[in-house]
Amino acid sequence: MRWVDDGVQAVPVVGISDERGRVRAMVRAVKDQDARAALPLLRAVAARLSGALAVLPQTRSALWLALPSSAQARRRRGFALPGLLFSSAAHVVSDDGLWLVRSVRDQRGLSRAERAGNLTAAMYADQSLVQGRTVVLVDDVMTTGATLRAAIEAVSAAGGAVVAAVTLAQVPREHPSRKLRKHPEA
Repeated sequence: MRWVDDGVQAVPVVGISDERGRVRAMVRAVKDQDARAALPLLRAVAARLSGALAVLPQTRSALWLALPSSAQARRRRGFALPGLLFSSAAHVVSDDGLWLVRSVRDQRGLSRAERAGNLTAAMYADQSLVQGRTVVLVDDVMTTGATLRAAIEAVSAAGGAVVAAVTLAQVPREHPSRKLRKHPEA
C-alpha cells in the first residue's frame, strides 16, 4: 500500500506493487493495442483489490469514482478503463463524477514535476454527486500519484472527502539512497 498526500490529507492507495511491470504491460496492451483478451484477468485482479478495500468501514457507503480518461482516449477505445475494470456486483464505479476540464499531455514519460504541472487545475468533480460524500478513487496505474492528487483536490473542492484509492498497479518509488534493481528475468 502507498499513500498520496495532497498537502492537506494523506489517502491510502491499495494496489499491486508492480516491480516487474507485468500488470502495467497488460494495461498498456489494452489501452494502446486493443488487447481485450487481457480484460478478464485485469477485472479479476481489480475485483480482488476492490473487495479487500470494500470491507473497510469508511468505504462501505462511499461513492466509487473512476479517474477520467481524455475524451480522445475514450473515443479511441470505446470505454474508460478504470471504471470498466473496477465495476462489479459489489459496487458500481461512476465514470461521470470527475472530468478533465482542459487538455493534458499523456503522463507517460513525464517527470514527477512535469506530471504535477500537467494536471494542475485540470480536473473537476461534479458537486451535485460528491458534496457531503465519502469517495473512493479508482485508476489503472499509479506512478507518481499526480493524477490521484489532482482528483483528491477536485473532490475536496466540490465538498467530498476522499477516504481511499485503488489501482491495479503501483510503480515502486525509487529511493534517493538506492536505485531499484531490475530482476534478471524482467
